[in-house]
Amino acid sequence: GAIRQCREWWHLVNRFEPPQRAVAAKLAQRWGWHSIAILTAASAKAWDDVELRFPVTYDDIVLQQATEQQLKPELLFGLIRRESVFDPSARSRVGALGLMQLMPATGRRVAKSRREKLSSSSRLLQPELNVRYGSHYLRQMLDRFDGDPVLALAAYNGGPHNVDRWLRKMHSVPADLWTEMITYGETRDYVQAVLSYAMIYRRLADNGNAGKGSGETLRLADVASRINLPSGFDLQPVGKVSRKAPGLPATSCD
Repeated sequence: GAIRQCREWWHLVNRFEPPQRAVAAKLAQRWGWHSIAILTAASAKAWDDVELRFPVTYDDIVLQQATEQQLKPELLFGLIRRESVFDPSARSRVGALGLMQLMPATGRRVAKSRREKLSSSSRLLQPELNVRYGSHYLRQMLDRFDGDPVLALAAYNGGPHNVDRWLRKMHSVPADLWTEMITYGETRDYVQAVLSYAMIYRRLADNGNAGKGSGETLRLADVASRINLPSGFDLQPVGKVSRKAPGLPATSCD
């Protein structure tokens, strides 16, 4: 199955030197193995290959839901990139599922609010349903927190009740500084990563629209020089996923 193929891939790739890993990442991308391509590029420290590390995939689903929920497509792409690395079968250790890593309880609440029935939690592994429900939930968080993407993303990751609690403590703190003061380290890193990724996707879209047919390759330095990151945000670790490079353990396939 897919897990066995993944483990065989890393058994082979972990023998490679970084230049060979970079080539392998390109091959995985060509085969449509986007999550493996991203992680292999990370293990090769191929930070400059932005288009490899930030693929535009599931774009038909993402663009449709962005329109329906009045969301910026780059925010959805950035969130999916951070949540699942575009692996539709992703399952977290706490039970979150799919591209946008929805908890089954969250999926059921969204289904109820849409007057739909989620017959089985495993349906959240279906890309279309997962992005539809995840986009709906993100829209709910944006509406709850007056359209503030920092607060909405913190709520998506850490729970809206925790955001309410943090706001009571830091109601007068600017958003960029507020992000630095989030008490959950994981949520703080999450918000920074998703917003950074969204900016990269915005730049990729702008680059594609302006340079179609030009053959221009966008590098990390180009992104850093052409976008304005909020205070405290750092592009350098973007895409350096939690699994350590070089070499990823077999458990990265679980």
